[in-house]
Amino acid sequence: MRSRFPVLLLIVLTLSSAALHAQEGAIDSAVVDSGAPVVSYDSSSIDATEVEEPRYSLDQPPPISQPLASDSSPVAVRPLPVSRLNEARREDDFWYWRYRSRRRSGREEQEMDSSSTSSSGSGFSVPTGLFWVLIGIGIAALLFLLLQAMGINPFGKRTLAVGAEGEPESAEDFFSRDFESGVSRALAAGDHRLAIRLRYLQVLRELADRNIIQYRQGATNGHYVSQLWGGRYYTDFFRITRTFEYAWYGMLPVTQATFDRMQQDVDHLKTRFA
Repeated sequence: MRSRFPVLLLIVLTLSSAALHAQEGAIDSAVVDSGAPVVSYDSSSIDATEVEEPRYSLDQPPPISQPLASDSSPVAVRPLPVSRLNEARREDDFWYWRYRSRRRSGREEQEMDSSSTSSSGSGFSVPTGLFWVLIGIGIAALLFLLLQAMGINPFGKRTLAVGAEGEPESAEDFFSRDFESGVSRALAAGDHRLAIRLRYLQVLRELADRNIIQYRQGATNGHYVSQLWGGRYYTDFFRITRTFEYAWYGMLPVTQATFDRMQQDVDHLKTRFA
């Protein structure tokens, strides 16, 4: 019996050391996941052992985490020295609205700098309203000059083609009247104004007979001038119309030279009919 005791003790120590060595290896290779079953395994072994978390019995109430006791000890207020408070008040960062106004003023200065840079880069800046007013005046001036070149005065009185006595010429009288004899009688009487008028009406009828213009009773002289705009008869007829209006509506003395100058324009116009 005594001879077996040391042998048994040696076996127990050997097994316990092996078990401790295996446990240390298992701890080194174990992966623990909180909130899930813990699985411990040995890297040298394929088998794994599942370790379940402890479960509480229904007869035992679950553990309740108690909140920490509130601290009811009095708070010791440490007064701020007046010198430190005054020093903080003198700092700009202490005042929030000063900080906001400073940011706003800085942003406004940047906008003013950018606007001044753009205006200086573009040269002279004209307000939008004034710009369009100037554009409208320019267009109106060009239109007025164009009408003046066509012999149409939009601000003048209507110059109707009228008869010898000053009343409007009817369509029947216009196409049936003997203007040539009327011109001869007016020249014999020294009435150059009437001679120029009758010659002008004679030119209008000849242009209408050749379908160069569209005669319409009550139409203005500028209307007939505009019908010839850009054509081969425009220049001569424009000069004839200008002489006629100068002689009849100008209220100035009309001489034989004025009639002769108009007659030259009429003769030159007739050469274009061929």
